[in-house]
Amino acid sequence: MMNRVHRHRAARLAAPVLALAAGLTTLTGPAVGAPDGPGAATSPALRALGDARGGPRAEAATFASDPGTQVSGPNTFPRDLAVSSSGRRAFALDEDRLAVLDVTRRPSPVVGRTGNVFGTDIAVRRGGRWAYVVNDQQLYVVDVRRQRPRLARVVSTRTPTDALDVVVAPDGRHLYVAYGSGFPTGRGNGVRVLSLRDPARPQPVARFDTGTFPQGIAVSRDGDRVVTANALVGDVTVANTSNPARPRIVRARLDLPFDVESVAMVGRTAYAYGDADARVAVVSATRGRLQRVRNIAPGNEGGPDLIASGDGRLLFATHSQQPPDRVVSVVRRSDLTSVQAFQGTSFPRGLATATTGPAAGDFFVTAGLGLSEPKGFFPFSRTP
Repeated sequence: MMNRVHRHRAARLAAPVLALAAGLTTLTGPAVGAPDGPGAATSPALRALGDARGGPRAEAATFASDPGTQVSGPNTFPRDLAVSSSGRRAFALDEDRLAVLDVTRRPSPVVGRTGNVFGTDIAVRRGGRWAYVVNDQQLYVVDVRRQRPRLARVVSTRTPTDALDVVVAPDGRHLYVAYGSGFPTGRGNGVRVLSLRDPARPQPVARFDTGTFPQGIAVSRDGDRVVTANALVGDVTVANTSNPARPRIVRARLDLPFDVESVAMVGRTAYAYGDADARVAVVSATRGRLQRVRNIAPGNEGGPDLIASGDGRLLFATHSQQPPDRVVSVVRRSDLTSVQAFQGTSFPRGLATATTGPAAGDFFVTAGLGLSEPKGFFPFSRTP
């Protein structure tokens, strides 16, 4: 069902997908189980990689790649990934379904799925009952307290253009939906704020303008700042959301020296990630000022996802480049140095980490865009 989901991120992937179609790679992925099986396991499709220049790093490995699980069918692509606040379940979203995995086990089995929830981005509210999925100008409200997700309702995002990303405030009281188009004029790019006073019925309470095509969005842990990564113009927007019903712009458009695609936050500091290369811009969200820029993986492309570990010490980044090149980097946040990397046979598209529970400290990737295989869910366990 290729046309069910709006593909606002497809353009950047055209070249690597065509390269695979033309047979320019000789990769062979491990055999995988049936797409609709109860969590058929694969061998690890991502494996440890040494230094970007080929030599081993002096530092010990921080994570180990575990066996993956098939989650998407052959004609669907993974889109996003989230982990419950309990750290026990992951929610893998693709173009045709939402799958639930038990991340306390390795391989992580699929314990539930539904075919009437699909889209491009997902956010899960604290408490573990509600998830929110955006697709075009629709918002799916999903009850995920049981193993099989249940669609509670579909409502309008109340946005003039398509939704590009969604995030729940850490206190669970508000939902932020970034929306945009490729046109810099008018009010087609911004963030819609929805109240979750009744989490089953989000209600719009405010909006604010951003730069063009805010493809990534992040909220500070105290909820007082929202930052968007504006993909088509290479800038970020910083908003004061101490009163979510009356957001105030701190910095409308802070220009960065590269295109951005995603953003993560630790405290009041934002980390905007590049796409053409692997640069990260460090931005003070207190005043909206650029502090520094560093390439976390010289010689490699950037990618669609950047997140922070629960303790804030690490950043995890994906790379949109042709396997078997580096596809995932583990970065020490303090100096933006890559301390570990992984290569694999699938393009990554979805990145999340567990902050509590038995899997606390582990991170997870969904991969398998275009013709790359396998289309799976891959856990990375933190080693002692």
